[in-house]
Amino acid sequence: MTAPMTRAVFLAPRVNMPGLVTALGLLAVWQALVSTGVITFVFLPGPLAIVRQLPELLSLPTFWQDYGHTVGYSMCGWLIGAVIGIVVGSALGVSRVLRRWVTTSLTVVRLIPAIALLPIAALIFGLSSDMELALVTYVATWPVLVSTAGGIEKVDPLLRDVARTLRISRLRELTRVVVPSAIGTVLVGLRLALTSALVLAIVTEMIGNPAGLGNAINVARNALKPELTFCYILVVGMTAVALNGVFNALSRVVAPAGGRR
Repeated sequence: MTAPMTRAVFLAPRVNMPGLVTALGLLAVWQALVSTGVITFVFLPGPLAIVRQLPELLSLPTFWQDYGHTVGYSMCGWLIGAVIGIVVGSALGVSRVLRRWVTTSLTVVRLIPAIALLPIAALIFGLSSDMELALVTYVATWPVLVSTAGGIEKVDPLLRDVARTLRISRLRELTRVVVPSAIGTVLVGLRLALTSALVLAIVTEMIGNPAGLGNAINVARNALKPELTFCYILVVGMTAVALNGVFNALSRVVAPAGGRR
């Protein structure tokens, strides 16, 4: 019974029907305003014109190269940031002494907008994919680190007392008791980091690293192709929704209670 139930949870994501209806209604209003001439901006196409451009965009070989670059660097930066965030966050959550010594410094660094560090990253790595990966990793680390540290710090002390009573090593206590108890909070941080990683990858490509979907959006805009520009934006939005959906589905399998937060 357990395996079929697990597969059912994974394969049956919930659909927010009221939200979907609202989104479709807004698109219909947008299309009606453009079609009737109420909105007459030269570079604002209607949703139908944007969707009609999609097959042509997907047929371009350069599109898939750009898409693979952006998604690949987003996921790599997210994974590296997740590892750093979980490791450092776990240390901060477990050690009160460490929190007292480093929390202020980490807070100051965390509050610096990632985009403000782009000139520094450009000086160190040049306008390259390494710069993009560094910035994506930076922005992905903080949500995971903060959520992990906060989740572990709030773990019921009774659980840790029981682990010590059973003479479990500190490492096993952390991996078998503390982190599993904080898994819901950690998953929230991972989900936020995933979205942030994709966003910063696009922004970095638009203003720093001339590659990927961000650069493709710039090229389409400079060529005065509004339908193509909006189509690229549509692809980015669909990718973000898909990644979030896959992550939520995996979260419900890994931690049914924590994945629904």
